[in-house]
Amino acid sequence: MGFRDIEKFNQALLAKQGWRLMMDPDSLYARFLRSRYYPNGSFLEASLGSRPSYAWRSIIFGRQLLEKGFRRTIGSGYETSVWMDKWLFGEVPMAPLRKLVLFEVDLKVCDLINPQTKAWDRGKLEENFFPPHLERILKQKLIPGEKDGYEWVHRHWRGYTVKFGYWLASRLDDSDVRKESSAQPSINGLIQRVWKVETVPKIKIFMWKSLSNALSVDDGLLARGLKIDPRCQRCGMDGESINHVLFTCPVARRVWAESNFPFPRRSFENRTVFENFYYLLFPTNGSRVPDEVAHLFPWLLWLLWKNRNSFIFDGKEFSAQDTVAKAKEDSSHWFEAQKCAREDMAKDAQEERAQGKWQAPTDGTLKCNVEVQWFKQKRILGAAWVVRNHRGDTLIHSRRAFINIGSFVEAKFYVWLLEIESMHSHHIGSVLFEMEFGDLWGAVTKPRAWPAFRYEGVELRKALDLIQEWDVQVVNSKVNRCAHAIARSVTREKKYQSYVAQGSPRWLKEMFEEDQQGV
Repeated sequence: MGFRDIEKFNQALLAKQGWRLMMDPDSLYARFLRSRYYPNGSFLEASLGSRPSYAWRSIIFGRQLLEKGFRRTIGSGYETSVWMDKWLFGEVPMAPLRKLVLFEVDLKVCDLINPQTKAWDRGKLEENFFPPHLERILKQKLIPGEKDGYEWVHRHWRGYTVKFGYWLASRLDDSDVRKESSAQPSINGLIQRVWKVETVPKIKIFMWKSLSNALSVDDGLLARGLKIDPRCQRCGMDGESINHVLFTCPVARRVWAESNFPFPRRSFENRTVFENFYYLLFPTNGSRVPDEVAHLFPWLLWLLWKNRNSFIFDGKEFSAQDTVAKAKEDSSHWFEAQKCAREDMAKDAQEERAQGKWQAPTDGTLKCNVEVQWFKQKRILGAAWVVRNHRGDTLIHSRRAFINIGSFVEAKFYVWLLEIESMHSHHIGSVLFEMEFGDLWGAVTKPRAWPAFRYEGVELRKALDLIQEWDVQVVNSKVNRCAHAIARSVTREKKYQSYVAQGSPRWLKEMFEEDQQGV
């Protein structure tokens, strides 16, 4: 199912509830718990209390995991304690180290901000912090007028998810059981390979169960205390393990021989079930096995298990020839079905490509295509936007070049903000933006889900308020190809001249006409 420790997974799920209390403190759910358990404080400061409910105990258990992976983000700085709260991030969330022996215990982050410029007061920072922490503080972008927030430091866009909560809980587990299991040989490589085998999903699950010792063979049932005959019911040998049923039983050996699948050097008998699966899943380069034989082994394993169950429960026996013939028939039918499915997918992709063209906006609305090209090594940014009407006519376009842009997110933010301001300065009141960066769009529409881009989301929302009517569509580069070509001329063709011009650029006349013809 994707997780191994139910207790840690449960804690990760409960931490999600705590995260919602932190990110949406005004919800009905949060207000109810606040009235009962922390009426005069915050969720992070709340105690277990007297006579707590089972639900509250569980949420507090989840909070223990949250506290190890989140940090405060600074808005205006009024709610964050400089020395008590974790608002910096190195390898883990942490509070800054104190440079002074005598310090103000109740110092808030807002006291480190210049009230006139609304920026960090560098003099106060140098007075209170060591250089490494000073640099980390200066990198944080302030959001004047906004409350301080939270972010989960172990995810790119800083929103908590159960997946990353479980990852952190597993990473922090230093119990003796985990240390012992980590020291054992791992079969993760085999299991990962199983999911990549070309076969029916139920057979993949069967092979996973085989490697996980999760099949009800006699050895497993005896280990669980059941009193049964320990002998293999088909060959009479003592001990029926998964390896025996699938590889070493005389019945299984006859099936493998009949299939013409090459045996390993030491044969299947002198190897463990993991060695035998490794031989099937990772064929050597020197083994010249025809594809129709090499792809057959999942069905052979499956039928060996089915035939064993049919013999025990129904008294039916199948010969090796019939088993191999059935495996070949089933595998050939499955591969033929996959071939047809791939052909259908290719047709759908072709139709999708045909539909993946620029579409004109409705009458009365202008469409603005925005594109960003960032050259990471030279920190050069090429930006472009193109405004067209419902007939496909290009009204205006622009190209801009920037230098010393440190990240792709910063590049996208500056370009979209510039383009919004340009729409306002050109008195465009109704506009549909088309662009490729959905992360910033998420920061605008769902800021709680994208805390890493909180500053960008606030600034973009302020800029969008200047436009009367607007909407956004996230598209691919094929739809956005005209703006893409203009922006790319900065990074690839070194055209660093920035400009705003009417109509379309002459050197892309054919591309713009093709888009217009599709209207």
